[in-house]
Amino acid sequence: MKFFFLLLTVICYLYPATSASQTPAGIDAQDNINRLAGNDLNTIVRKFDNRYQGVIGSPFLFDQWNAGTVTLTNGKVLTNIPLKIDLYGNEIIAKRQSGDSIIIFSNSIQKVSLTENRTGREFMFEKISSINGEPPVVREGYLDVLYKGKYLLLAERRKNLIKANYSGGYNAGKPYDEFVTETDYYVKKPDQKPEKLRLTKKAILEVFPDHQQELKTFISQNQMDFKNEIQVAQVFEYYDSLSK
Repeated sequence: MKFFFLLLTVICYLYPATSASQTPAGIDAQDNINRLAGNDLNTIVRKFDNRYQGVIGSPFLFDQWNAGTVTLTNGKVLTNIPLKIDLYGNEIIAKRQSGDSIIIFSNSIQKVSLTENRTGREFMFEKISSINGEPPVVREGYLDVLYKGKYLLLAERRKNLIKANYSGGYNAGKPYDEFVTETDYYVKKPDQKPEKLRLTKKAILEVFPDHQQELKTFISQNQMDFKNEIQVAQVFEYYDSLSK
């Protein structure tokens, strides 16, 4: 009997901690969302609907909710919020404790960071207008900042909706709408607009004319894969170390 009560006590002690760990963002996150959707509900957020239902693929950067931080244009920083990034609609979506989702209006956001649960990789998205400081050279929305140093290495991630083109019978075609992922890369030099960048060894080396030989050695010794954007960011980081 004493063993039974001891076991029951242990279970009661552990249960709250287990429940809390299953909620990625926790109570603080919901407080932030409640603040966000409180007095300024009509000007900052609106509810998210199921507009993409029935389409193959996903409009989101990640289908699952991931903890993130939203920095607003008024200076407020909202942390530990369950977020999704809609790359098709260029929208940031937050999940509330009630289970419904809200869209944070783009004009109220300065930047968004998000950490993928599966890999632990952090993504930092900034408004294109805040990076350019003038009318953007790419479509309105958010750019993923892969590296921020003397030069910025940027990724424009987007989802394009390819419409069905199937007419029936024996005609070839696709009988469903589908989201397709595309990514363009840019480099932004000081006081210049972002320029499109191909992730090739030749194109990357042309960005840094003043340290060509050192970079070639670094690339060779580390067997850099230019199809891997993280490794490309490491080249930018190494260049900054040479420039100090």
